[in-house]
Amino acid sequence: MQRLARVLVVVAVLLVASQAPASVIIDFEGMPDLVSVTDQYEALGVRFDNALILTAYYSLNEIDFPPVSGEQVLGDDLAPIVATFLVPVNYVGSYFTYSQTLNLYAYDSADNLLAVASSLAYDNYGSSEFIWLNSPSTISRLVIAGSEFGGSYIMDDFEFNGSAVVPAPGAMLLGIIGTGLVGLAPRLKLLKRP
Repeated sequence: MQRLARVLVVVAVLLVASQAPASVIIDFEGMPDLVSVTDQYEALGVRFDNALILTAYYSLNEIDFPPVSGEQVLGDDLAPIVATFLVPVNYVGSYFTYSQTLNLYAYDSADNLLAVASSLAYDNYGSSEFIWLNSPSTISRLVIAGSEFGGSYIMDDFEFNGSAVVPAPGAMLLGIIGTGLVGLAPRLKLLKRP
């Protein structure tokens, strides 16, 4: 009985751990050149505004604004890019190449400013800088501001992770049963006849 209880506890822990938030990385590959990006990444948990796909050797000057991975990046289109998370996150970051100082502003669902991250230099033509921010409060929206008119930066390998996920009811039930059996195991041993 103790062995069964331990097995159930291990299974419950594994099920709960499988519900932990995972990082999502979007490399922006596979989209048509110069397409506006809005809801194409909603299945991954994010929506963009003021964003445009740029492709190396076509619409992107890859010498001054090199992609980090692949050939496609996301550029600011006529205004700062806004990333709205469908499930709030705690961490967000990306590789940026920019022509002027870049600022990332993280907001919660009530539109309160949570955190700000800034570029290390005024510009970084020909290279990429990873800029990130982390917040103990959940981030609902990220504003990436360069020029107010757009065309001032590209981003690649956009990364974020979700906030704590409530475990599935089945995992919680297994955890409760397993904990109960572990507590009962010593008593059941006393009842066992030689």
